[in-house]
Amino acid sequence: TLLYTIKFEDLGMTLVTDMDRIRSVFNKYCTSPAAEPSNLPSNLPSKSLSNSPSNLPSNPPLNQPTPDTTSPYLTPQQYKVAALAISGYKPTKSMVERLYRDLELPHGRMDQDTFLRIQLEQAKLRSVTETLKQVFQAFDWSANGFISRRDFVKAVGDVMPKYSNAGALFDKADWDQDGRVSWRDFTTIMGMS
Repeated sequence: TLLYTIKFEDLGMTLVTDMDRIRSVFNKYCTSPAAEPSNLPSNLPSKSLSNSPSNLPSNPPLNQPTPDTTSPYLTPQQYKVAALAISGYKPTKSMVERLYRDLELPHGRMDQDTFLRIQLEQAKLRSVTETLKQVFQAFDWSANGFISRRDFVKAVGDVMPKYSNAGALFDKADWDQDGRVSWRDFTTIMGMS
């Protein structure tokens, strides 16, 4: 919990900047309904615009929300590009389809608030992961990708000099009981995997 506390105090300051950046990226890649072409061709004779049943717009089914046609939105393809611009990571088509399905986005349109919420959650996760990597590397005195019992006990002693159960703590951290703490062990014990 000490690691999370330290990082989230830092995160408070960085999230303000991230929010502005996320909004900017959204605005760069979104579709604005005002810019969409009209659904009706402009060269139709006025007679075809009568109120006959075949020319009236159909009402959406009662169980589906009517899309907000006045707010900008991201299509799944635009989301992939925007997510790449923010994180440097391009989600797969199936990941985006699952996200849109799980969020039950009306007509495949993600609004700015939803995009902002998702990207802030991702930023928090990336920040926590980066902090854990730094801590793991600091504990890995041998720089071999694993934390030995000796390195772990030394690091705990440096960080918490009055803590006397570093060996027992190592045993808990060594999730797969192979005598060393791997990155996978470390993220497991920290609740990240």
